[in-house]
Amino acid sequence: MTRPRNVCQRYFVPDPGVIREIRVPDWVRQDPGVALLVFWMKEGDRIESPTHHVARPGLVIVTGDSRQEARERAGRVIEAVDSVLSKNTQRRDQICRRSFLQPQR
Repeated sequence: MTRPRNVCQRYFVPDPGVIREIRVPDWVRQDPGVALLVFWMKEGDRIESPTHHVARPGLVIVTGDSRQEARERAGRVIEAVDSVLSKNTQRRDQICRRSFLQPQR
């Protein structure tokens, strides 16, 4: 009999801006504990401060042998996936490389 696994789901919640690029490291794509990694937004889309869960650009669902392992894996994925956002300033468009922030709980 297969032992049940623990699951953790986290949303990406970056700062507002325009998505210029989303970088997903190879280890995230190859990790068997990453069950789902999906982005609903793409390069060129504008991100506003989310007011509901559908406004977030994507999510990750991971598994682990324990609840703690699943939470830690989700946190590592959230930290590892980078976005490049263009932030509007009064003088010019400034390109900022930002890590996705920890998701709301």
